[in-house]
Amino acid sequence: MLPAKAEFAPSAADKAFPSRIPSLDGIRAVAILLVVFAHLCGTRGFLPEATLAYTGDLGRRGVQIFFVLSGFLITSLLISELRGTGWISLKAFYIRRAFRIMPAAYCYIGAMLVLTLLGVLPISARGMIAASTYTINYWGAGRTWYLGHLWSLSVEEQFYFAWPSVLALLGARIARRVVVAAAVFGCCFRVVAKFCLPPQSISWFPTVMDALAVGCLLALIRADLERSDRYRRYLHSAWGLVCPLAAILGIQIVRRPDALLSLPFSIAIAALIHRVASVPTDALGRLLNARPVAWVGTVSYSLYLWQQAFVFRDAPHSRFPLNLALALFVAVVSHYAIERPLLRIGRRASQRIKPL
Repeated sequence: MLPAKAEFAPSAADKAFPSRIPSLDGIRAVAILLVVFAHLCGTRGFLPEATLAYTGDLGRRGVQIFFVLSGFLITSLLISELRGTGWISLKAFYIRRAFRIMPAAYCYIGAMLVLTLLGVLPISARGMIAASTYTINYWGAGRTWYLGHLWSLSVEEQFYFAWPSVLALLGARIARRVVVAAAVFGCCFRVVAKFCLPPQSISWFPTVMDALAVGCLLALIRADLERSDRYRRYLHSAWGLVCPLAAILGIQIVRRPDALLSLPFSIAIAALIHRVASVPTDALGRLLNARPVAWVGTVSYSLYLWQQAFVFRDAPHSRFPLNLALALFVAVVSHYAIERPLLRIGRRASQRIKPL
């Protein structure tokens, strides 16, 4: 247990903070669709792989959106807990995260292990160990297509390992400085890595930490921003939507140097998240909150896990739209049979933890 600090006195903005933020499932849907689109390019019956030369690496942009969103949501939940209960239970946090992330992930890894033992897939023991220990983002030789996408889960787990303790121990004011420094450091590290480090460094935690840091910062300053009448007028105006969308489009058109433009892209995504979460009733908000779109967002984690097994460009079964249908079918089974039941168990287990 960690004690609360005086700076966490509840405010009107905090009390109005909903337990489920509108439009964010829709943002998840956009992110996973970018990933799936990028992976489908080059499979039989779909667009050629050369399409990505014109659109940019939309798969990596989708993952980047997930990182910004994850930083925002995790930090929002931690702050809400601290303001509401007076403490952050790291034990409860890790129980919830473990039941949320690990069952579906280990189910996927287990399926890949079975196929490897049967001689269907050429996955090395080294790759299996790296995936199972959430360190695959640091491994180059052990990664294959079927496990390669788990690098982002490794980054997420490393974020979960460090950030809650930083926020609980240092408090929100100092934590703001930490995430600003992390964002700047991540951008600088990415530039250095591009010229001085091996290619696999593109998925190391320091190389992508700025996207998570930007999401964390949004959660930390959201209430302060919304206390400003001028900012609220901007946020609710057409400019609050046009500016981040124009920035995202402009950055994606220019794209180079990506090592530097990645941070502005994350900031633009954070601005868009704030807009659609605060104004869910405009045209974009209604689209993101539409049932089919939000539903895709709810199954996005399982879909992210399983799409990799069905959209391998060289596999005989990877033909559009069969590959997409199979990936979606298995993802739905994973979500409703594994994710949701285990998530409920994790929540009940975490709720039994009491302050010391």
